[in-house]
Amino acid sequence: VMKTLVQFGAPPNILVDGKPHLGTNRLVPLLRNFRQHLKELGVDIKFGTRLNDLIVQNKQVLGVKVCDARHGPGYDDKKLSCDAVVLAVGHSARDVYPMLLEHNVGLRIEHPQELINSIQYSALAAEVHEGRGRIPVADYKVVKYISGENDGVSFWFRGTQNPSELCVNGMSFSRRASRWANAALVVTVSSNDFDSFRSYGALAGVEFQHEEFMFIEQSHVDNLLETRTSSPVQILRHADTYESTSLKGLYPIGEGAGYAGGIVSAAVDGMYCGFAVAKSLGLYQGDIESILGKAQKNTGFVKY
Repeated sequence: VMKTLVQFGAPPNILVDGKPHLGTNRLVPLLRNFRQHLKELGVDIKFGTRLNDLIVQNKQVLGVKVCDARHGPGYDDKKLSCDAVVLAVGHSARDVYPMLLEHNVGLRIEHPQELINSIQYSALAAEVHEGRGRIPVADYKVVKYISGENDGVSFWFRGTQNPSELCVNGMSFSRRASRWANAALVVTVSSNDFDSFRSYGALAGVEFQHEEFMFIEQSHVDNLLETRTSSPVQILRHADTYESTSLKGLYPIGEGAGYAGGIVSAAVDGMYCGFAVAKSLGLYQGDIESILGKAQKNTGFVKY
């Protein structure tokens, strides 16, 4: 996965860094390169298209209903027939997963980058020079284990889908050259924490997400809630075929389906699913593990 990212434009240092960082500014051209490659392979990419519904008959997915993303469901719906639907919508598509229940709530916090450099490097902080010096820009991680259920953890540098919402996004350049260092502070949330929202039924977690607050301290700024760190649900699928246990032809994968948490793990899940779909359509024969094993051996990948 990492070598593929580098092949399409990611910085080579992600192959050796202990905590590889792509950078928001590197992601845009990387995605353009992926898109161009897919188009050369004959893939039709439909921008501004909203998935409204699945076309199902006898527990078999036969296609999808889509419309212009500027309009709501039911407005000029179009039907697209297909042999398989790979559901890889990410963990924030509430219109696809109305039963969404969030497990983690936290804050995105910002500190002056010079402060972080000073804490981590002491006298050597003067050698950083916004990532252009001989010392790289410092990062950090904070973990606090508390007796009970609500542990806390920060994770490094992470828009909004709803018109009425403001969603915090911690953009970070590849060289981390901004004067601000930011990270998400995430706290484990159990179902007991949103008991007061039980009247919303299965959407209790979503309503809990809407609670907004902000703290202001002398040395940092807290930018509202970082509530979208992982999927709150897991869509059941068969372990060997990656196909939904309830609908044939539907393949739920990645973060939104509850099988990944981050770019690399989502890519690995997509790779496994790709081979599984190919096998189900008769494009590959044999065991999925053996196919992936050959691919990883030829490219030097470490098998997950």
